[in-house]
Amino acid sequence: MHGLIIDDESLVLSSTAMLLKNIGVTASTAGNGREGLALARSEKPDFILLDLIMPDMNGWDVMDGLQSSIETSDIPVIVFTAGEYRVSEAEAFSRGIAGILEKPFHLDHLVDAIDNACSQTCS
Repeated sequence: MHGLIIDDESLVLSSTAMLLKNIGVTASTAGNGREGLALARSEKPDFILLDLIMPDMNGWDVMDGLQSSIETSDIPVIVFTAGEYRVSEAEAFSRGIAGILEKPFHLDHLVDAIDNACSQTCS
């Protein structure tokens, strides 16, 4: 299984990639939304972990870009939320989000979120 992590915080990128590696999942990382969209199109990951709050291109903009492309519209996306910005499940699912993961998170929450999001589509 291969994932893509899109987050503007380098510590989140590296630590999440390491957690995924520990459970046998390879991951590419992108430090901003534009890079993430490009990697999603070229690599077609099994799932995407997406930060919602990023400068320049936020997570909702990335979601719009993913959903508007036939190449990426079916990739399950799990959003990261943190701090005072919380997204409701109703809002997330209405916008095509497959799961929500609150930062900071534990490995078991990450695994559960991936399993739930990928239950029918990931290899």
